[in-house]
Amino acid sequence: MREHEGPFGEYTGYMGSSGPSFVIEVTAITHRRDPIYQAFFSQMPPSESSCIRGTGRDVALLQYMRRDLRLPVRDVRLLEAGGGAAFLAISLRRDHPALPQRAMWAAWAYDPSFSKWVVVVDEDIDVRDYFQVLWAMSWHVQPEHDLYVNRGTAGVALDPSVAEEDVNQLERKTVLSSKVGVDATRKHKFPARSVPPKEDLDRVDAHWAEYGLE
Repeated sequence: MREHEGPFGEYTGYMGSSGPSFVIEVTAITHRRDPIYQAFFSQMPPSESSCIRGTGRDVALLQYMRRDLRLPVRDVRLLEAGGGAAFLAISLRRDHPALPQRAMWAAWAYDPSFSKWVVVVDEDIDVRDYFQVLWAMSWHVQPEHDLYVNRGTAGVALDPSVAEEDVNQLERKTVLSSKVGVDATRKHKFPARSVPPKEDLDRVDAHWAEYGLE
């Protein structure tokens, strides 16, 4: 039996589509004394739901890439702006020119629905810092050579870009999507970064209170 469900606010930041959904009839509930019901509400990021969703997937994906695939991955991060689902950043040691592509396809194989955007950066980029990821995309990428489009693949039914608002949940699940991988690693020798030495920055930071600056 199905009944009409929704719409609800979703982790995309938009209202989800509505449609027929399965119904259960509860006849009894058993529980321990003083139970804790664990749940969260999906909503416009940044939010509790997008943070928890991304963190949980980060851990599982990192383990899969390091342990199962033996990829030299330093860290992964599903950025909260993408609801902890749509935008993945991966940092790795680029031992071979094909490694960034391998990491992209590994992420898509692990969970075909998510990671609509995958950005691969060098291991010295902190993927938990949006600014560093976007900086690497800005200056380490030649779009003609470093963008990879994965067409005709699984997507997320809640993604508002896959179909118009009035398409119901069941129909949206059959709509194909596409994904983009960005190789934002350095492919050749780059100039030195135009920043002071780390020891100078650390010394200033340690004595900041003494300078009397607000």
